[in-house]
Amino acid sequence: PFLLLSPYHSNQYARSKCLRLTTTCKATQVSVAEESSSSGKNWVPVVPVSALPRGERRVIIQEGETILLLWYKEQIFAIENRSPAEGAYSEGLKNAKLTQDGCIVCPTTDSTFDLRTGEIRDWYPNNPVLRVLTPALRNLFVYPVKTDEQNIYISITGGFKSDAAT
Repeated sequence: PFLLLSPYHSNQYARSKCLRLTTTCKATQVSVAEESSSSGKNWVPVVPVSALPRGERRVIIQEGETILLLWYKEQIFAIENRSPAEGAYSEGLKNAKLTQDGCIVCPTTDSTFDLRTGEIRDWYPNNPVLRVLTPALRNLFVYPVKTDEQNIYISITGGFKSDAAT
């Protein structure tokens, strides 16, 4: 007995398998983080610093959001793990290239987004037809990050989620 899947279904099957590999991570030891009540940011410990060695990336799920943690030039960044250029069909940014000027490149469309602000730097650079047909809808979600000796913290409420959010 075997199951024959169409290309569409096999892609859906592969995506469902990939989603099962995503884990929800929580910090094991939570230390008291310095937090300014005037900042308005809700800092949440997501993983221990030791769980994200330099050069590695980790996908976490926090408050229903799928977030990619990554190192870039001695700094930890937290961004949404879906390219705005691909929308719901995004394979994720875990294996995406980083540029020398602080951008992440969508693996499918080669669109680039600033890691610090989420701004679109280049939209469909290799496909002029799609660049015209698909307007740049929104920036990449970027979440503020801070660390202490033990944990990595992100702020879900303090992120750059769109041009109107701040």
